[in-house]
Amino acid sequence: MPPQQKALTMTRELILVIDTSGSMGGASIRQARTVLDMALAQLRPQDRFNVIAFNSNMRMLHPQAVTATPAAVHEAHDWVSNLRAGRVPRWSRR
Repeated sequence: MPPQQKALTMTRELILVIDTSGSMGGASIRQARTVLDMALAQLRPQDRFNVIAFNSNMRMLHPQAVTATPAAVHEAHDWVSNLRAGRVPRWSRR
């Protein structure tokens, strides 16, 4: 690509889904939280995202995908850190 041309950056929408059923206990849920944190860290300010946790119930962090502002990503990291096997998170932004 010639130096005078800038590459077009496409906006991404990332929906992260994590199983929080009882079978995810121990190392499995820790590994899944780590991977979610890594994915969140790769978001750019123009991207959109949401996080969904499920077992026999489903809970979304946000009712729909949101822009990956530093505050939104920080909130998602906090939410993910509270995920436990056998239950869905108690709070969401509904």
